[in-house]
Amino acid sequence: LRGELLQHIRISSVMVQIQIIFSTVFLFFVLAGSGVQDTALAQSGDNRTVSLAPGVELLHAGIFASEPSHEPFAHADEVCPPPPFALQQETFEIPAALSLRFGFVLSISGETGEVREITVQVEHPVWRDPVRQEHERMETWRAWACAGQATYVGWEFTYEWELAAGPWTITVLDNGAELAKVSFSVLDPGGDHDLQYGLEAQ
Repeated sequence: LRGELLQHIRISSVMVQIQIIFSTVFLFFVLAGSGVQDTALAQSGDNRTVSLAPGVELLHAGIFASEPSHEPFAHADEVCPPPPFALQQETFEIPAALSLRFGFVLSISGETGEVREITVQVEHPVWRDPVRQEHERMETWRAWACAGQATYVGWEFTYEWELAAGPWTITVLDNGAELAKVSFSVLDPGGDHDLQYGLEAQ
């Protein structure tokens, strides 16, 4: 009887190990097939989000120069010029200040020169546009991206009512499919924030 009990315990232990192995393999395939990948930039220990579809690479995210470093679309046939705004600081914390520009630069895989029409969505805390007399929480526009080339997407604070502290999320879509989503924390302009805005990125 004792021998049978020991044999039953060994069999039960083996079955538990097999279940653990199958559960681990299943979880791996679920995560691998989800179509969204977390990047190293998202590992900041807070609730900020960076998600990328397969084949999309996040090159930079943060504060960019408000003035272009070169003239975009200098040539009539230029569909996807290099990003016109120079990176100033890699960060997900953005001070709310007029003329400050923030966003990210991404690269989409594909045949070099392939032109993709993308949709850019910027979700922000609700503000009231005094010109249109409307409350808004999302801005949307169309843009172009070329496979294998760096593409900038972002926002510039132009009006006082846009200086809304809180989470801002910029999403890039291709025919409704999400390519990239990056969240930033826009900080209250009256707060004491230790940011090196204005310094060139190293």
